[in-house]
Amino acid sequence: LIRNVAHHQKDMRITGNKEQIPFWKIKNELISPKSDKNNSDSEKIPPPLIASIFKSIVFGTNYPEQLLSTIVRRVKTDTDEENNKFIKINATRVAIIKAYINRKNRLKNKEEEIKMALDPQNSNPAYLCGRLFALLEKVQQRASDNELNTTIKDSYFSAACSTPAVVFPKLFLLAQNHLAKLELIYEKYWNGKIAEVINMLGTEFPQTLSLAEQGIFIIGYYQQFYSKKEVDE
Repeated sequence: LIRNVAHHQKDMRITGNKEQIPFWKIKNELISPKSDKNNSDSEKIPPPLIASIFKSIVFGTNYPEQLLSTIVRRVKTDTDEENNKFIKINATRVAIIKAYINRKNRLKNKEEEIKMALDPQNSNPAYLCGRLFALLEKVQQRASDNELNTTIKDSYFSAACSTPAVVFPKLFLLAQNHLAKLELIYEKYWNGKIAEVINMLGTEFPQTLSLAEQGIFIIGYYQQFYSKKEVDE
């Protein structure tokens, strides 16, 4: 029992969250942060899902697929509040997705593993698309001095997560306008960062992403956007 719980916490480790993730925190991320707990009509978590998650922790088995689908849906539908920029994509939600995917791969004897922090060697197309979206959003922020009320994440994240080939051409057109507003040294820097990812991705974006790939997209976005190395640079 102790070994399985320890493995669960190890699977949940992610950059940006140094503490162990308690069970109640996982439950909270399954519902909208705007849900009113005192309202009988507010969103509720199905008891069988909670039981399945607890069982997977205790016995070291796969997490239920409904856990992944619920978290991905929350990321795609929730919005960031003005005073809290970590509602939509936060460390706990990303940790849950990472744990689900890594455990499923491990139990299938697959060598693929998503690391705790940004992995520049990860060539998974969904992961690279997530990283690329984060870079394009950072360019937009720099060009506007962080004074935008609405970013590309608010307008395009859900669609980019599902159908990258449809959305990214639009994002690149927007990025050209944003890059043109930067000083030359910063324009070269961001162009270089974007080129690194595109060179790994190749000439075509995925037409659609499966549920698991959407989860990987979210992880790639988070790890790129909140990378300590990126902040230092």
